[in-house]
Amino acid sequence: MRSFIVRALILTLTLFNSNFIHGVNPSSYLDPLYKVGDYDQGGVIFFVTPDGNHGLVASINDISAGAPWGLETDRVGALSNYIQFGENYTTAGKLNTQLIVDKYPSGSYAANLCKNYSVKMNGITYNDWYLPCLKELGLMMAMQETINSISVAHGGTAIQKNFYWSSFEATSTAWNQSFDNAGQEMMNKGNLYRVRAVRAF
Repeated sequence: MRSFIVRALILTLTLFNSNFIHGVNPSSYLDPLYKVGDYDQGGVIFFVTPDGNHGLVASINDISAGAPWGLETDRVGALSNYIQFGENYTTAGKLNTQLIVDKYPSGSYAANLCKNYSVKMNGITYNDWYLPCLKELGLMMAMQETINSISVAHGGTAIQKNFYWSSFEATSTAWNQSFDNAGQEMMNKGNLYRVRAVRAF
């Protein structure tokens, strides 16, 4: 009996330490903090991690109805395109945006407009927005009905059936996403396309 109690105690401590080391909160799987479609974190949550504690948020309004990406002759190096959270919840779009803003510290370029965007919700100011990468825009395309309905319900506007800039560069061009036919194309960086901001939490 005594050895059974000791083994049970060792197993309990092992499981506790394992969860602690790996940063897992067992209860988080039972009661996610956030869900897709929530109006929170400054806008509409359109993606969440499996534990429901982190995700991606779309602004409830377009940041611009027509802005350039940059100059055709410039190579910025904004070549990341993935949806994966890393240190400080950094995503590809956030990395790309910083590179673009470093290249163009001023001017009404798509990335600058997102970087300078700020919104206050429930007393909290959210000012860490960025120009989404192409895969993030593709996910927004898949979730546009949710984004649109929640945005409009809270005084925002729907995503338009038009092209939106991504932060994903392709040498003299950059990629954009059509919210009309789901197409993704490379366009001249000087072209004027719509902009919708995203943030990660």
